[in-house]
Amino acid sequence: APFTPASHLCAIAAQVNALGPDLILHAGDFIAPRRPFWHAAPPAEAVRPFAALSARLGVFAVLGNHDWRDDPARGAPVPQVATALSEAGLTLLQNEARVIRHGQGAFVLAGTDSFQGEGSPRRPMRRDDLYRALSAAPAGRPRLLLAHEPDMIAVSAGQVALQMSGHTHRGQLDLFGWRPLAPSRLPSRQVYGHSRIGGTHMIVTSGIGTSGLPLRICAPPEITLITIHPQADLSL
Repeated sequence: APFTPASHLCAIAAQVNALGPDLILHAGDFIAPRRPFWHAAPPAEAVRPFAALSARLGVFAVLGNHDWRDDPARGAPVPQVATALSEAGLTLLQNEARVIRHGQGAFVLAGTDSFQGEGSPRRPMRRDDLYRALSAAPAGRPRLLLAHEPDMIAVSAGQVALQMSGHTHRGQLDLFGWRPLAPSRLPSRQVYGHSRIGGTHMIVTSGIGTSGLPLRICAPPEITLITIHPQADLSL
């Protein structure tokens, strides 16, 4: 993202590791558009700091709309970020799911590709396929979804117990919950924080970067730590 140098990303990766999480999830948008007066890092350079991330149950990521729209080889079947993530040791989920064993049980972690793709919030060029992601998932296991855009809740509500998203940067302008610049068709109250829609919990993080204007007003960046109680009911 603009004005987010590699040194800053390395420090953030160290902060995340210091939290000792069981699982680390990155909701996408690893690269930024090219603009005058700032350096748009190539995918390999943008992803490299995240190679230091480490968690007992793994480090997973999905692609965001900028990873498609601002890909240096735009139009290629696979964006360069996907290759960079593999080389950095992160597991990319592209409309697929993994069974994660934890303690005496297990849960399903699904990841969908960008809901917006190379398009816009009003005219998305969708690359998501939740049906494909969940088609091979075993029944009877809690289902968690990592999806870049919170708008994916229109598809996932009632299909997964928890959706975790980014994309909106809390609108970058947050006036007591009014977020008019958020790139989403959802109501302002649903583009950041916790919501429950159709039986599905959704958590939208503020993220660490910016899009468009490199500023945030009452919408600070954040690392989001989610704690799920062992006795939590994640059934649908």
